Amino acid sequence: DDLVSLGEHRLKDLMRPEHLYQVGSETFPPLHTLNASTLPEVAHPLVGRRTEQAELTHFLRRERLVTITGAGGAGKTRLALQLAAELLDDFPDGVRFVSLASLSDPALVLPVAMEAFGLTEADDTSNLCALLVLDNFEHLIDAAPVLAAFLTRSSGPTLLVTSRMPLHVTMELEYPLDPLPEPAAVELFLDRARAIRREIEPSADVEEICRRLDGLPLALELAAARLRLLDPATLLKRLDSRLSLLTRGPRDLPERQQTLEATIAWSFELLDEDAQRLAARVSVFAGTFDLEAVERVVEADLDMLTTIVEASLVNSRGDGRFLMLETVREFARGRIDAEAALQLPARHAAHYLGLAESAEPHLTGRDAAAWLARIDADSANFRTALDWFALESPHDAVRLALALWRFWLVRGRYEEGETAITRALALEPPQEERAELLYRLGAIVISRGDTSGARELFQQALQEFRHEGVARGEARSLSALGHVAADAGNWPEAIRSYEEAAAMFRKADDRYGLGGVLGDLATVFLRSGAPEQAKPIAAESIELQRAVDNRQGEALALATHGYADLRIGNLGEAQRALTESTEIARDLGYMHGLLFSLNGLAAVAVQRGEQSRAATIFRAARALRRSLGIEQDPDDRLVADDRRVALLGDNADDPLGDTDFDVDAAVATALRFDAAPEPTERGG
Repeated sequence: DDLVSLGEHRLKDLMRPEHLYQVGSETFPPLHTLNASTLPEVAHPLVGRRTEQAELTHFLRRERLVTITGAGGAGKTRLALQLAAELLDDFPDGVRFVSLASLSDPALVLPVAMEAFGLTEADDTSNLCALLVLDNFEHLIDAAPVLAAFLTRSSGPTLLVTSRMPLHVTMELEYPLDPLPEPAAVELFLDRARAIRREIEPSADVEEICRRLDGLPLALELAAARLRLLDPATLLKRLDSRLSLLTRGPRDLPERQQTLEATIAWSFELLDEDAQRLAARVSVFAGTFDLEAVERVVEADLDMLTTIVEASLVNSRGDGRFLMLETVREFARGRIDAEAALQLPARHAAHYLGLAESAEPHLTGRDAAAWLARIDADSANFRTALDWFALESPHDAVRLALALWRFWLVRGRYEEGETAITRALALEPPQEERAELLYRLGAIVISRGDTSGARELFQQALQEFRHEGVARGEARSLSALGHVAADAGNWPEAIRSYEEAAAMFRKADDRYGLGGVLGDLATVFLRSGAPEQAKPIAAESIELQRAVDNRQGEALALATHGYADLRIGNLGEAQRALTESTEIARDLGYMHGLLFSLNGLAAVAVQRGEQSRAATIFRAARALRRSLGIEQDPDDRLVADDRRVALLGDNADDPLGDTDFDVDAAVATALRFDAAPEPTERGG
């Protein structure tokens, strides 16, 4: 008797209406439920988008016209529905939802919108505190000025619009909607998949499926539906033909949303022929690309690119770079004209070869960090170019592999570099180029800790450089063989090789080569227990490296100088040199140099009695080494005793089992000394 039926009501956090009851017979204010709206029911809860919800809620409380733009299938409608439900209390006159998908005449947009409130265009809406959601506006873009004029003359409703392109009116606040980040994409995929396969769990295959589908909600939902017949591993294998695979969406969706291909086609067909042609040609790029590449490869300007960005076929990343999602790219490749299909891959590969060769001289200098970042950003395009050259222009494949070698070495991408250079060697280049490839492959192999493999490669390079009479190549190979001997602990042989190489570099007045080999020679004296001999040689190397602006060589020579001071007992000088080395390596993104200097700073911390800090740095250095694929680092012998002291003092059960590594955090810990100690003599 105490329960009073209030009927069925839709609540914003529930997908379907629920029958509500009131306890007691008192009179309460009217319920604020979705009954005061025309929002359609949703089949699933919204996944992710918390940040977007918060930002858009803020905008809708202060703006009159907000447009959510994004690629087809990005989840614009679902997000708009959630926002409208959440904002119901902000709009006393209700929330109305109007789907424009079936409307073809722009002149009908405003009348249909007003009809949702039971009004006509002639009615006064100045006191109407309501939210109007206009969904799928892109094909009615000519109605935008009419909507803008309506908002200008009326202080009433707020408009939330979803569209694949902005309306371009003065009152509009555009909100581009990106695909889901990986954690939310996995959550969405699993949520939909479990409606079909309850037992499905997170896995590497599921994560890769979500990455391959660009985190695009529609693609994820269509892929999840395929789990009726396929397990995740089989689904992943079939994603190379994703457009034909991702079909058979819910029948109650518009036809253009039942397959991924139809969704993308809808966006293409809204463009004129020139824009469609450009969108198809942009598919030649892999990963992200910049405006210069668009201008040179596909001969388009900023205005033309803006057109396809606004159509949500290409995403602007806000850092001067652009991205065509792989799902869109696959469709666009099928629309490319025959002439472009023949010409563009060659133009694309030539552009990135030119970029790599322009960057190569700068990869050791003071602007190296900027050039390394530029190559980093275009890694996918360089891989595509290498693949094309390997089939169509072997000579250029060799040129590109040589140009990218230092990037791979500095960034610690040893496996990628080894694969590319090995493939270049298989293309049977001329002997001098072959010798250079052998030398550079050896440098990558020895960086991975494979001393015996590196020795064979450097010996082959030495023989071929001598046969061709290339003195600088011969000197570099001798220096590399010195490195091999040093790693094996054969100090006399290492010193002989380095000194012979140094003599050749001095004779040729090659300061760049001389600076490098002296740095290596200093390291040999350091490792062999003669830090007093190492220190002046390292100092000369530092001067030479600075003179030729070789920042990587400078970082290594500084670290060697710091280690020498550490062994002599000059803690203050050691800390200063190793700190400068660490900062240079960090700024360059020079991972191997960073590993060397971090170990040194950890050893300084041990000598200062800061075992906990030292243990943290040693653990991070070990994890960095593993992330680089280095099985055994010969530099470890320089800090073995210090590491043991630090880790025992830290009570570590498994000090070398760490796998997580945060470069920035580890460097900050390494550099955070309260005060530099005064030089203290401990003996050599």
